[in-house]
Amino acid sequence: MVRNHTVAACSEVYNKSIIDSLTRLSEEPVYSTSLIFNTLQLNAPAAGQYTLSFRNGTKYVFSGSNLHSTINQTARLDFIEDPYGNKLTMSYDGNARLQTVSDNLGIAGRTGLSLTYHGTSQHIHTVKDWTNRTWTYQYDANVNLDSITNPLNQLTDYSYPADSHLLHEMIKPQDRNGQKAKTAFTYYRNNKAFTNANAFGQGETEGIWCWNSSWNSFVI
Repeated sequence: MVRNHTVAACSEVYNKSIIDSLTRLSEEPVYSTSLIFNTLQLNAPAAGQYTLSFRNGTKYVFSGSNLHSTINQTARLDFIEDPYGNKLTMSYDGNARLQTVSDNLGIAGRTGLSLTYHGTSQHIHTVKDWTNRTWTYQYDANVNLDSITNPLNQLTDYSYPADSHLLHEMIKPQDRNGQKAKTAFTYYRNNKAFTNANAFGQGETEGIWCWNSSWNSFVI
């Protein structure tokens, strides 16, 4: 399942890394100092495209206007290709929103994924595959993800504290010993995750560790 905000976030991270990593304008590969990727090639494989290559042989190809010379530009992911030539290709609508994702395997009837949106927003409404299976996304008044309905018409609900974008509970459709399968989250004052727990209170605490040089120890 492909989510538009994931692709958009990916584009923004890589675009920032492109700008941060460039120390000169060149057609030669630029090597990442932050190890987010291995090399960046400008105007490759075609003019206006930019290729991020990873050590495992996977390539992400983006396009955008003057990414190598102008800051705060957003790159658009064109396709992803693995070392064996398998490729996922993205297409976009007139509002630059991800519209389809397709592969190059040539399987009859396999047309890929198609996405629709709520009105003119950037929020995904449906994701449909080539067999007509559909995932539907709904949002609350604060534009938080409110629910996802899967092709079996099963609902996963999400809840948030008032006037917050911090996820409080994720409630899945399955029952476990009469309890809904859910995960609840609490947060530190800086909005970093503190705990996550299931319906039976079983979970984990996310500690914030720091080094105290005078004590020669780690403390929370």
